[in-house]
Amino acid sequence: MNKKKAPYVMVAGRILHYVFKAAPFYLIADCIGMILSSSSFVLGTLSTQNMFESVTYAIQQGKITGSVIISVMLMTMVLIFSELMNGICNFLAWPANFRIRAAFKERIHQKIAVIPAIDFENEATLTLIQKASQGAENGIDLYHSISTLLFFYGPYFIIMGIYLYNLRPILALCVFFLFIPMLISQILRKKIFSELIDESAPLERKLKHYEKEIYHREYFKETRILGIYSFIKHKYNKTMEIFCDKRWKAVCKIQIIEIGLRSLTFLGYSGVLYLLISSLLQGYITVGAFAAIFSSTNILIAFMTDAVSNYWGGMLESYGSLSNFLYFLDIPNDTGRTDDINFKNGIEILGLSFKYPNSTQNSIENISLKINAGETIAFVGQNGAGKTTLVKIITGILSPSEGKVLADGIPITDYCKESRFKFISGVIQRFGKYKITLKQNVLLSDCKNSFDEKKFQKSLEQADFDLTEKNAKLKDGVETILSREFGGIDLSGGEWQRVALARGLYKDSKLIVLDEPISAIDPIEESLLYEKFRELARNKIAILVTHRLGSTKIADKIVVLDKGRIIEIGTHEQLMDAKGMYFDMFSSQAKWYVSS
Repeated sequence: MNKKKAPYVMVAGRILHYVFKAAPFYLIADCIGMILSSSSFVLGTLSTQNMFESVTYAIQQGKITGSVIISVMLMTMVLIFSELMNGICNFLAWPANFRIRAAFKERIHQKIAVIPAIDFENEATLTLIQKASQGAENGIDLYHSISTLLFFYGPYFIIMGIYLYNLRPILALCVFFLFIPMLISQILRKKIFSELIDESAPLERKLKHYEKEIYHREYFKETRILGIYSFIKHKYNKTMEIFCDKRWKAVCKIQIIEIGLRSLTFLGYSGVLYLLISSLLQGYITVGAFAAIFSSTNILIAFMTDAVSNYWGGMLESYGSLSNFLYFLDIPNDTGRTDDINFKNGIEILGLSFKYPNSTQNSIENISLKINAGETIAFVGQNGAGKTTLVKIITGILSPSEGKVLADGIPITDYCKESRFKFISGVIQRFGKYKITLKQNVLLSDCKNSFDEKKFQKSLEQADFDLTEKNAKLKDGVETILSREFGGIDLSGGEWQRVALARGLYKDSKLIVLDEPISAIDPIEESLLYEKFRELARNKIAILVTHRLGSTKIADKIVVLDKGRIIEIGTHEQLMDAKGMYFDMFSSQAKWYVSS
């Protein structure tokens, strides 16, 4: 995926637009609070000058005057006001951060939902998602950097510059010269860290994957029983070494540059002190002004360092990841026709071929097939025969490399994603075990429409999930959380498959796909369940994908695939009479099934 680097102003403008839409009230209030907080520091300098001059005058008079008391009280009020505004800004930051982070993640999730499925077979897409996620997190930092620079440090430096200029113009210029070395170092930081992000994103994705394999429940049994833990840990450590080495080299470059530039800053600081003393001795400033500026110099330089190194530097440093985030959002969506697909004329497959990215050969090769309306068809074959890939193309999940799939006479890839899947339902082998309630697990397939109690109960019954029998286990009935991690329960493999089947049946569909959906159920129960499914799929196109051939007898048509090609097609009886691959496969499994 080639991308052009957008100008930083354009990147920052779009990010700030998204940020403001996420939390406008909090951001406006936060900016006002920062202006007031910034002003309080300048007021602190002025009140310090006033207090020193009052004290000097009191010493000359030999008594404490009212001006001394007033100046002390004024300075105390400024300090209280400063702390109050600082607290308010911190208070506003938390809800603003929460809303911004949620809004940015939502944009990523929405984009993932409309990216063509084939892109997820490409490593570059997965790496880009990793980079975009990092950029989304940095969007919050960009807002804080820009808002702090504009509404806190900006007013402070401007007002202080005017104050110093009025005392003696050259004092204001010294502040400017302190700023230059810091600015140069941050421009160099931006270049180095942009390169680091591009190089390290694939490594970070690997590290997260290895971490999941080390401790995630999905891998826990196998890593312990087979002793895989040490092997994965070794790969994790090697990848971490490479990642840390890249980051260490980048940090070393930056530190060497900053050491040299900070030496210039030190010389500038020495020059400011010299000019202060010189200005005092020559009568340009009073003792009170000298004391106020001297006491504020450390704050001034600390603010300047923070503004340039942390905030300005953070802005430049995050440029690469923010560009990745926007580039990801700008990937073309999966769009097309918006009218409904009714499958009233069935599905026609014409000269279909498909090759996965980075593959040297086709997974599907020159397939042509007609699936009639209301027909139940089964795809069978050995592992790697292309069954699941073919179904993904038929349902419009993947686009063919060659040929087309016609639904109602129109290529299914011409429809938008919503239209393609509106009347398609299915149950796949690696179905989701969502850590939500039983009821929600079923309703997920049709969550846009209002809850239908009768259809919900019927779907569980059709999937042979007996709620009455499970009442003892489901302590809260259908509202029981299906996850021990969140205070609920877990189900057996067969129970989970019945929940997944109920989810597929709950959705109103005209095409339903069962891709190895009930492999955790024993063969005898499987045969009975498929017989029931035959009735459920009446008046729909039903596609079965299976290795276990006891279910194929319910199909009106059986398609046998081998190495991406159709080698046999017919009914169960016709294929058994042909004594080809299907006959051999069925005969080897016949002992599993109830004879019919």
